[in-house]
Amino acid sequence: MTGILQDKLYIEQLNEAISLSEKTRTGKYAPFFSLSNIKGEKITRSSEDFKKKNLLINFWASWGDSISNHQSNTELKEIYQKYKKNKHIAMLGISLDIDKQEWQDAIKRDTLNWEQVCDFGGLNSEVAKQYAIKQVPSNILLSADGKILAKNLKGEQLKKKIEEVVTAAEEKEKQDNKKKTIRFMPTLRWAARIAAAVIIAVSGYYMTTNYIYNKDAQPQTITVPAGQRAQITLADGTRVWLNAQSTLTYASDFGRNDRNVELDGEAYFEVAQNKKLPFYVHTEMHKVRVVGTSFNVCAYKGSKEFETTLVEGIVDIYPSCNDQVITRLQKDEFFANYDGRCKKTILPSYEYLRWKEGLYCFDDVPFSGILDKLEKYYNVKITVTSPRLLTHEGLTGKFREQDGIEHILRAISKEHPFKFRINENKDSIIIYE
Repeated sequence: MTGILQDKLYIEQLNEAISLSEKTRTGKYAPFFSLSNIKGEKITRSSEDFKKKNLLINFWASWGDSISNHQSNTELKEIYQKYKKNKHIAMLGISLDIDKQEWQDAIKRDTLNWEQVCDFGGLNSEVAKQYAIKQVPSNILLSADGKILAKNLKGEQLKKKIEEVVTAAEEKEKQDNKKKTIRFMPTLRWAARIAAAVIIAVSGYYMTTNYIYNKDAQPQTITVPAGQRAQITLADGTRVWLNAQSTLTYASDFGRNDRNVELDGEAYFEVAQNKKLPFYVHTEMHKVRVVGTSFNVCAYKGSKEFETTLVEGIVDIYPSCNDQVITRLQKDEFFANYDGRCKKTILPSYEYLRWKEGLYCFDDVPFSGILDKLEKYYNVKITVTSPRLLTHEGLTGKFREQDGIEHILRAISKEHPFKFRINENKDSIIIYE
């Protein structure tokens, strides 16, 4: 290998490390992960035990420095004992072990009684790369809404930070309850002193005002342009990630009497649980019904394509026009309708949901389908001069957003030969033989 190539490789690795470090700095939203625990259950940030809680994640390995591991485990066990029944914080251990038996033995030996997960990839595992973990033990503290609050705190500094976070959450809960009490106290005092007829009249008034409120509710629309992504939180606490060229529409009184959203594009949902009010995603071809679930929907209008991937929970899929269930998805299942051709299968990898982080994965996708997505991801117009090029199917690859569309097209052209030309404004690409 020449010196130039060595330098190039080093620079690429350095740039990747800088990019990962930037994505995991304090204040950023934590990357998505899905890892198996000892029972084989998939654990995510939105798992029931972690919802609406601050989360302390500790990265460790049985092969790590024994002194550091012992010190870290001692601190973590103290924290766990103090807060294990607290509803404002939870703990998760992510092991970077490569041997399952050694991992299980270490958990038992060191009495690590909080939730533990592992993918046995060592420091090369995807989760280690996602969180820029270069050594163990390490820790990351996340807020209840998934933002990174602190990294690699130790000893009293870690304990103090957790105490601050929990205290702040408890204080917020008190203030919220106080507001509710203030809001209802006048009604309670008044109702205790007046006749039942008046109470009935008040109830009728509330129903009338409620009807007027719904009647006057205006649709709210969130539109994400091509080449961008966005993350929002709905009134009920549901978190939504919107992909490029996507639109989400919902009523201004969303969560009051129903939870309906309309999607044109692609979105990832972490739905807040509410058994009384199911959550519906309406698209051009189908609607999806959930209660408290994490799932992905891709349904651009006019594409004649619909895809749903279930990460956590259960979803029912219906035609857009009626309430006859087509299928029910369990965890890790995928359903698609491509112009009337339906299929249901097991999700091969959560990698395909990492578009939220700027990682684009394609598995056996037609060339035309890849070009369609690249147009949205990079806000360009792609023209193919030869129809023969669009007949190629079954392309597989994984690319980072930061690689740029030129790099992606060059990589694809090695597998599926073609040439391309980009205009000066870099908003138009012509592909030819």
